[in-house]
Amino acid sequence: MKYWDEYYLAGRAPQSPSPFFEWFHNNYCLPKSRVLEIGCGNGRDSFAFHRKGFDVLATDGSLEAINYCKDQAISTLNNSRKNHLEFKNIELETILINDVVKSIMDFSPDIVYSRFLLHAVTKPVERKIMTLFEKHMKIGTILAHEFRTDKDPLKQQGIRISASERMTDHYRRFINPEEILSEFKQIGYNIEYFKESRGLAPYNNEDPIVARIVARKVH
Repeated sequence: MKYWDEYYLAGRAPQSPSPFFEWFHNNYCLPKSRVLEIGCGNGRDSFAFHRKGFDVLATDGSLEAINYCKDQAISTLNNSRKNHLEFKNIELETILINDVVKSIMDFSPDIVYSRFLLHAVTKPVERKIMTLFEKHMKIGTILAHEFRTDKDPLKQQGIRISASERMTDHYRRFINPEEILSEFKQIGYNIEYFKESRGLAPYNNEDPIVARIVARKVH
């Protein structure tokens, strides 16, 4: 987490809404949806959801990121809308702790959104996230995720930790999207959209191969 604390403290992350947000909002968001964002970073998409009129609970494991988001909310939001956007420092290793689960269930999200999160966590942490999705999300909840896949050329760089894990300046796990699709189906979600491609998340001179998945809980 030290890398991410320093990254957000330095203000290196883009401020404008991500292409994933723009695409997902235009295609899948219904009015008055409640959005849980896991791994919100500097809040670029959290604030974008909020500006579109959604109630948002945004979480991140980096305390520096959450403090930044809270400061931005205080300085930029209209008082009448401030209570519709909440930022919480939640480390994903603790996401199944009772108090954390209760706060998420009390919020009762209609959408669970993450961008560049799944490839940033280990497989055991991913399993905890999947357990949250399986046991604590209501029928009809939409999952929206974008992540690097095992076809991304960046997989050829850094120190090899395992077949799918690499360490450069920080940890990444390059995901086989078919495995994630299978996991979503096994825990009760229908796949409504899947795409794996370049051109979805360009940043500066980089154009990674990422997957987009949208799934809905049906049982």
